[in-house]
Order: sequence, then structure tokens, then C-alpha cells
Amino acid sequence: MKAFKLRQFALYHHRSAQRIGTDSLLLGAWAKQAPARRILDVGSGCGLLAFMLAQRYPQARVAGVEIDFASHQEALANRAANPAFGRLQFYHQAFQDFPASGQKWDLLVSNPPYFDHAYPRQEARTPERHRARHQTGLKLEALFLHARKRLAERGSLQLILPLDQHRRLAAILPGQGWQLHRSRSVLPREGRPAHRMLSAWTVAPQALSPVYEKALPIRDEQGEYSETYQALTRDFHPWI
Repeated sequence: MKAFKLRQFALYHHRSAQRIGTDSLLLGAWAKQAPARRILDVGSGCGLLAFMLAQRYPQARVAGVEIDFASHQEALANRAANPAFGRLQFYHQAFQDFPASGQKWDLLVSNPPYFDHAYPRQEARTPERHRARHQTGLKLEALFLHARKRLAERGSLQLILPLDQHRRLAAILPGQGWQLHRSRSVLPREGRPAHRMLSAWTVAPQALSPVYEKALPIRDEQGEYSETYQALTRDFHPWI
């Protein structure tokens, strides 16, 4: 199997429960935070988001936490194969069990499992892949609950979700103290309805005015990757 090659690193992802896909590439290219001294990838898989954010923030402490053993082992192998990223740390455990005391994190990122009972036809080939795609081990509400315990003051949880799941959370999270401070809708193709939402959430003592960024089409009307998508991912993807 060939590695998935990006500008500054190459990752194997064939043993991981969830392989590298457009959603994670989008999130890794879009996620940002100031300050970003401590960054944690929740459900890190083969390590893609951790690698991308370590490239963006070379002075930050960047780590990943992953419950699936094969995925965790692949992340460790990817770190060994990319010596420039040897500072990355990967932990094999559930996010719920990850230490909440002590050092807090400025930025949490996650491409979380988001299929639930509303998606009964989303069958997976293996139990590991099922867990990576479905809200069985970590429901979205639990992700926010445990993220709040681990975020630094003014820290941010940033993720990508189907549009309907984002809307569901947007209706309940403000009542739990969360504020949406940045978002961007994603279209599969120019002229099509949005199907994903990139969003950044924080718990802040004062009211924030959210920034709604211009919609991002992945492909143009001809079916090629759009200039907008290429511009967003250019620091990572070796576009020609």
C-alpha cells in the first residue's frame, strides 16, 4: 500500500478504522486558534489532523487520542516514518478517560463519528470502522461535555459535521454555555446544497459575534476541485 503524500509528510492509513478523506483534510486546513500552544486531536486515527496542525503550529505541543488500537499503532508508525514530526504524541485510550486535570488544551479538533439511529443504512465492513463512523463509543453531546473539562480558558473545539447534525447541536449547545464563534458551510459541488459544516465552539464569559465564512464548494461545476478548495488546502496538499 502506498502512503498518502502531503507537502511535508506522508501517512499510511490502511490499517486505521477510518481512512484519510476530504472531511479531515478540510478540517485540518481550516482549523486555527490563537493562542495554540497545546492542541489535541480527538479520535486521531492515523494522525492526519495532528500532523497538519503540527505543521501549522511548529512550536505547539500537539497530541492525538484514539481508542482503536490498530489506528493508534498506525499513528505511531507514521510518526516514526516522518522524523520531522517526532515531537507528536499519541495516546491509546478513550477521550472520556483522557486526563481532565492538569494541563488544558487551547485547541481541540475532531472529525467525530456522526452517524446515529437516523442513518440505519450506514453499514460498516468491520466493528472498528462502525465505531469510527457511528455514535456508539462517543456521542456528540458527550464529546462537548468532555471537551469542556479539557479546554483552556478561551479554548476552542473545532469539528466538521453533516449539516443536520450541526443544526441539531446549534439548537442545544447555547443552553449549555457554548458559543459558536466561527463556521463555514461546505458544498459537494458548486450550485449544490451544503452537506457539511465546519464549526468552532468556545465557552466564553462574554457574548461573541460569530463569523460566518463564505461557503466552500469542494468541486466546481465541471466536477474538478474548486479553486477555493485548492486555496484552502494548498499548504498541505501538493496541488500542481
